[in-house]
Amino acid sequence: MMTIERMDATFETLKWDEDAFVSLDFVRACMDAGDLEVLGTLHQFLTEERNAARVVPPLAREEIAAFASRYLARCLREDPVAIDFIAQRSCTRYGAAWEVVRWYVRLFKAMPPDEEALAGLRAMLAGLYREGDDRLRAAIATAALSHLFASPAIRESFAAWLDDPVLRETYAAAKPASAAPNGLRVKRSAQPLTKKSRTAIRT
Repeated sequence: MMTIERMDATFETLKWDEDAFVSLDFVRACMDAGDLEVLGTLHQFLTEERNAARVVPPLAREEIAAFASRYLARCLREDPVAIDFIAQRSCTRYGAAWEVVRWYVRLFKAMPPDEEALAGLRAMLAGLYREGDDRLRAAIATAALSHLFASPAIRESFAAWLDDPVLRETYAAAKPASAAPNGLRVKRSAQPLTKKSRTAIRT
C-alpha cells in the first residue's frame, strides 16, 4: 500500500542526490492508489518538469496528462477537504479548477500542442458538467472556463460546445462580455509554466 510517508522519503532523496531517480514502477504504483492525498502528492511532484525528468524509465507525456485529468476530475467531483487544510495534499474543487486552467494552458502552449490531451480535458469537463449539481457546474464555469475563455484562441478550441444544448449555456456564461485589452494572452511556446506564471497567467 502506497503511503504519503513513503513518497515523501523517496522524493526527498532527489533534493540531496543529483544521481538519484524515481522508478517508473514506483510512480505507477502511486498513480494506482485510491487515496486522493497520495494522488495529490504525486500530482504536486509531477507538475515540476525537473521532477518528472528524473523518473526512470521516462514517463510519457501522455501518461502524465492522463493521470492529471483523472486526478483533477476526482477533486472536482469530490471536493476533498482535509481536517488539517494546511497539510492537505489534494486539491479542493476550486483548486482543481485552477489546476485545469494551468494544465490546459501548458498543453495549449506546447509546440506542437498536445491535441489529444487537450481533447481529454475538454471531455472531462464536459462530462463533469453534464453529471454535476449546481455547485460543481458553478465551479467549472467560474473557476475554470471563465479564465480559459479570456483567451480567444483557447475559447475557440471549445467551439464544439456551442452545438450542445447543455454545454452551450455554460459556454455563453463563461465567455467574456467583451475582449478586455489585458485579458489572457496565450502564445504557443515550448517553455513550461514557471512557478511565477502559475500565479499570474493573466499578463
